[in-house]
Parts: sequence; structure tokens; C-alpha cells
Amino acid sequence: MLVDELPTEILHKIMKLAVEELHQNKRLQATLRLGLLNRRLRAVSLNCPDLWSTIYLPWPQEVVLLYLQRARESCQNPTLIIYLDTHSKHFRPKEKNTVRVGYYASFLTQHMASIKALHVVIDPEHRSPLLAAAFTYPAPLLEIFDLNITEKIHFSTELFAKQAPKLRVAKFRSVHYFNFGPAIALRDLNIRIDQQNAKGFLNMIAAAPGIESLTLVGAEDPLPVSTHLQERRPIVLSHCRSLTIQRMHWISARRLLPILKLPSLEELIYHEIQEITAEDPAIAMESALRHIVDNTSALPASSLNIDLYMHRVNLSLDGTPSIRITSDWPDPTSPVPPLLGNMISRRIYTTLENILLAPACALHAQPEKLVIYTETKQPEHNSVLTSSIREDMKTLFRRVLGAYPSVKDLMLLRVLEDIPSVLLNNPDILPNLSVLTSQNEHSPKLFELERQVERARKLRLHQFLVFPGIKNSA
Repeated sequence: MLVDELPTEILHKIMKLAVEELHQNKRLQATLRLGLLNRRLRAVSLNCPDLWSTIYLPWPQEVVLLYLQRARESCQNPTLIIYLDTHSKHFRPKEKNTVRVGYYASFLTQHMASIKALHVVIDPEHRSPLLAAAFTYPAPLLEIFDLNITEKIHFSTELFAKQAPKLRVAKFRSVHYFNFGPAIALRDLNIRIDQQNAKGFLNMIAAAPGIESLTLVGAEDPLPVSTHLQERRPIVLSHCRSLTIQRMHWISARRLLPILKLPSLEELIYHEIQEITAEDPAIAMESALRHIVDNTSALPASSLNIDLYMHRVNLSLDGTPSIRITSDWPDPTSPVPPLLGNMISRRIYTTLENILLAPACALHAQPEKLVIYTETKQPEHNSVLTSSIREDMKTLFRRVLGAYPSVKDLMLLRVLEDIPSVLLNNPDILPNLSVLTSQNEHSPKLFELERQVERARKLRLHQFLVFPGIKNSA
């Protein structure tokens, strides 16, 4: 059977799949070429609203009008997917920005009631009261909205006349906060949050009780969010299953976490950017996790992974909720005075210990498998993070291992003598340990120490030799 002999419904699906991952110029070329293959395929393509209802406003105006016409001819009341990037250079005619922006504003004003998905990027060069005003019109069919504007653009905080009842996915990148009325349908919210917009966005979150996925992204060079936010009543999101804190200053991240109560949480992805100061965290990781999950019973978890790098600490815990914590520790830009350096080292050690013990202390997690990786490469200049914990590495791991007595299977990846020494000298730590797996570069001293642990604890030992520069998978 030839392609053009396939049923119309199947051809529509094929055509839709052929262009749905294409953007702007490639999509334009692909959709127009479908009508050049033969008479039947042209007729089928013209009767496929999915091909024509996705429109990029930076296209030439005559092309936009052609797509709009074909969308209406193929469907009585087509819903539109609109992309607008005012900085786009594709197909832009040589005309004044004011004229072009006026055209964008006019299109959005006329067709807002038919738009199902709207993706917008506005740069300062194209800021205009007319364009901002276009977003104050009701959007009764809008389901997906993505808005990215710079701090130099004045935008109304009230969107769509507070009439976007079907909005279920929203993404904001702006120093402004927004209010689009009752957010009963909102399920997925992704926002960049900072000191200026935090209060307003938290009010938006509180007005959207049906949120299932929440992403909070840190701003660049931010000022920490206000301590006054912690005085507000907790925001309870009973249906939220996924929370992501992405590249956020550690003070802001730890002030925001306790505000949220997520009793149905299934996944937490947390990424903080630490600052090398002697200041102790006002909120410890243990406290933040305890508030957000409010877990009183033991968390079932089969494995816990801990990775220690030069400037980063990763912790990953499976179970429900699954927890992924990343803590970045960039080195200071100027030398640290010795006296202050000692205070900073103590703060780093205490903070790191609190992060690694948080699953046990806050979530009562007791995994059966523990995997530890350490970056053993000795650089010419140690990072502040590794320098702060190197002298007390045995003490740190004694505390960590002691917090997880349920571990039966321990895997050590590129770990030096510290952990085997702890196991050998502290028989009460990890009392249920039955399997020790080691993947390390050649080190007769380490291998012998592990064999001593095997004999003393009567466990199974698996030793593997790895090559420099390769981290074997657990």
C-alpha cells in the first residue's frame, strides 16, 4: 500500500508526528512542503487542523494569516498554539519595532479567546504598553502559558482579566509576580523566585490547591528572600507529588522549604548554592525536610547514595518520597583570613553532616544499601569544601554510618582508608552489614584494610580494581 492510500485518520497522525518536534522555520518549511507531494496528500494536509493551528508570530504576517485561514477552514472553531519571541530574527521583515510590536499586540488581542497554548519571550527592545495590555484580555481556553520577560519591562500583575479557568500548566521567568484569578485547574507551576516576587508568587501557589508539580528556580545574583515569609501560615498542597528547588541560594531555599506542606509528595529534587561564610544556617536541612513532608513513620527506602566532589555534595534516596539533594560549594573569590577560615571550616563540616544525616533524622529513612563515592584526586589547590572535611573525615563517616544501622550492603567507590577504618574500629556501627563491595584504584594498604574488615565482621567482600578518571556505576 502506498502512503497516500492510507486512511485519512492515519495520515493526519503521521503528519502531526512529522512536525510536532519542529520549531519555527523548520516547521514552516515542513508544513508547506506537505502540500507539494501530490493532490491527495495536499487535500489531507489542508484538512488537518494540527498542522495549521501552531503559529509563530515572528513569521511574515502573510504567512501567519495563511495558517490562521487554513486552521479555520480545517476546523470550525480551532484552538491555537501561539509562539512569540520578540527577539527572534527568523523571517522578520525590515520594519520598525513599534510597528511589529503593534501587530503582535493586535493579534493577541483579537485571538486570545481562541488560544490554547501561549509561549512568550519579550526583550526590552520590544517593550510596549500595547503588548502588555494584550495579556489583560480573557483567555477562556488557555491551558498552557509560558512567559519570559526581563526586569526592565513593566507588566500588569493581573493577567487575562483573571479569567483563565482552564490554565493547567504555567511557567514564569520574571521579577514580577502574577495573578490570573482562581487557579483551580492549575496542575504544573514553574517559577523563578526571588526577593522581589516571592510574596506574590507564594500567594499564587496558595490559591492553586490542585498543584501536582511545583518547580521553584533561583534567580541569578539574588538577595535572599525575606525572613518575614516564615511568619506566614504554611501552604498546604495536598495533591502535590513533585517539588523541584533548582539552583537557588541556600538561604532562600531553606526559608522556602518549611513554608510548604506536601503530604502526598513522591519526589523532591533540591539544588542549593552555598555561600562560603561563617554564618550558620538559620534552618538546618533536617528541619526543612521534616516540615515539608511531616513524616512520623519510617520511610521505606532500599538504597542511599552519597557523592562527595570537590565543590558539590550529592545525596540520593529512593523510596516515597524519593529525595535528591545537591549542595554546591563554590570557592570564595578572595583569600579567607586564617581565623575566619577556621570558623568557615566548622560551619561547612556542620552543614555537610546535617545534610547527610537528614534522611535518617527527618524522614526516619533506614535503607538496606548504602553507596558512597568520594573524589580522591588530589588537586594542587584543595577546594574549601574538601579542605574543611578532610581532617575530620573519619569523624564525619562515623556519624553518617551510625545514623543508618539498617544497612546490609555497603558499596565504596574510590573511598580512601577512612570508612574501612571506621568499620574495623567500631564494631557497633552497621551491625547488620553482610556485604562490602569496594571499587578503587590500586592501593595495597586499602585492600588489606578491607580484608581485615572482612575477617573481623565475617562478611562477604568484593574488591574491584578501577582505572583513574572513571567512576564505576553502582
